[in-house]
Amino acid sequence: MITARWVSPCRMAIRGHAGYDNQGKDIVCAGVSALWGALNLELDRREKLGQGVHKIEDGVVLFRAFDNEDEAEIRDIFGMIWGGILLLSSQYGDWIDARREW
Repeated sequence: MITARWVSPCRMAIRGHAGYDNQGKDIVCAGVSALWGALNLELDRREKLGQGVHKIEDGVVLFRAFDNEDEAEIRDIFGMIWGGILLLSSQYGDWIDARREW
């Protein structure tokens, strides 16, 4: 099972394997991985633009923005990714445990 936790406005943790199908054929893992990858690519881009610091460690992604305007945009990005995870969870709840913790 994949566990997804939105820990704070700019911090998210995603761990595990869905087990919906064999590795390489697991559409649940593929969906979550695509969302996770999109989040990290955008946060990396924002870091290169000088908007903050992006860190990934052990399934946890964190972004620290340098100013409030950038932080509001980053929160919106996390929210959009979370919306995708919730959509997957509503369809595949036996394989994704998604909880917002703040």
